[in-house]
Amino acid sequence: MKKKVVSLILVLALCLFTNNVVAVEGHWAAGDLYILKEIYKFEVIGNLDEPADKALQEEVFKLIGLKKRPRHEMLRFRIFYYMVESLPIEKLGDEECNEMLQDFADFCDYCKKNNRTLGMAKKIGLLRGRKTVEGLVMAIDKPVTKAELGVLAVRYLKVKETLK
Repeated sequence: MKKKVVSLILVLALCLFTNNVVAVEGHWAAGDLYILKEIYKFEVIGNLDEPADKALQEEVFKLIGLKKRPRHEMLRFRIFYYMVESLPIEKLGDEECNEMLQDFADFCDYCKKNNRTLGMAKKIGLLRGRKTVEGLVMAIDKPVTKAELGVLAVRYLKVKETLK
């Protein structure tokens, strides 16, 4: 009886582990999440497409060296804002930022302040957009997912490294 229980536990553990590996390997963010795990020793676990909770956001902010701490689950815009504002980079003008964002289906002509942040995020490689049926979107009013937060952490760390 004891052997059967141990065998059952091993099979269950193997199935759970295998599903997680397959889910990550087939996910659009798999490459960056692998880098995050192997180089930075930080693993994003759970359903990668669900919103990142405050605890995960705090861990990622600490990992990448952001001084700000999230007060709640943040929207994608706020993550871009904190990252862009923390980097010692020359700001772009309104026209240049708007030009960089024209390909996004949810581009806002009258959102100048937001567009400055998003244009900078696009220029330095943080913002690439989400693919949807409407086209490529910034989805700035949507919560950042676990996968997106992990990918943004890797992109941010790469940008920081190039600025040294």
